Amino acid sequence: MGAKRGWRKPVFIGCGLALVPALAVAVLLGLHWSTLARVYHRAADALAELNAVRGAVEGRYGGAVNIVAKHQGGVPGAMLSITLVNPSFLDGLDTHGAAGRDKALEIAAVARDALRDPRGYPRYEVVLARQRGVGVTVGSNWIFRFEASELPPLAGRPAESPTAPSR
Repeated sequence: MGAKRGWRKPVFIGCGLALVPALAVAVLLGLHWSTLARVYHRAADALAELNAVRGAVEGRYGGAVNIVAKHQGGVPGAMLSITLVNPSFLDGLDTHGAAGRDKALEIAAVARDALRDPRGYPRYEVVLARQRGVGVTVGSNWIFRFEASELPPLAGRPAESPTAPSR
């Protein structure tokens, strides 16, 4: 009879050790649920917006498009970085001249126009990349950076300052 009782005590201690951290996590989640939900919804909205920008740029120019919201230390605000890999227009474009800069400015404007609130990005970076090869990839990149004030006015909306307060 003593042997039958011997297994119960370690099992109860083991269950207790597993339940205490689980209860602590549950209490912490319950106390901070509104903050966690707010952070989750903000992140989901930001990803949906970046995906919409990617779709707008890809639909207009083709190629593979990558969108990244960058934050750099010591520089206020975010930079929206748009990378186009092998877009169809790249072969006929003089990327070192004014035509390359103008095309990058146009791409930045398309990306800005696809944003719900373009004031969130005071700077834009457009990377035009040409990649060739199988197995070993050889590529060339051209990087153009713009302030939001350099972009043409918003399509269908009056020009706004990128630092204007939100309504």
